[in-house]
Amino acid sequence: MRAAAPPRDLARIRHVALDLDGTLYRGGRLLDVTLPFLARLRRLGIGRTFLTNNTSLSKIDYVSKLRRLGIDADEADICTPADATIAYLRNEFPRVGSIAVLGTPSLCRQFEEAGFVVTWEAPGAVVVGFDTTLTYD
Repeated sequence: MRAAAPPRDLARIRHVALDLDGTLYRGGRLLDVTLPFLARLRRLGIGRTFLTNNTSLSKIDYVSKLRRLGIDADEADICTPADATIAYLRNEFPRVGSIAVLGTPSLCRQFEEAGFVVTWEAPGAVVVGFDTTLTYD
């Protein structure tokens, strides 16, 4: 059986941005349509970027999770809130070199790897993400 040709509008698409949790998988379970959909994108020559709004995991964590679920991915395929925040700080506040981060150790590492000094002593900006250790004490 031969697959039907893609609709004309779909044939013009060159790249899609796909949310992860709730779109491609739920928790640790891949949705049934995910692998066939990604295979079709590949056959059509349509690129993809995986997006997340979760700051608790790093790109490496997401790559590992996607690969465990059977999705071929590398760090360049994933866009995280840290990526967006790093780009924003660099574009809008290029002189900020030190930041305070309320977030997981993984989130702090992402900013350090991007060249920021993570400190609470006179930071140039404060970044707030998901933090399991934050209390009001």
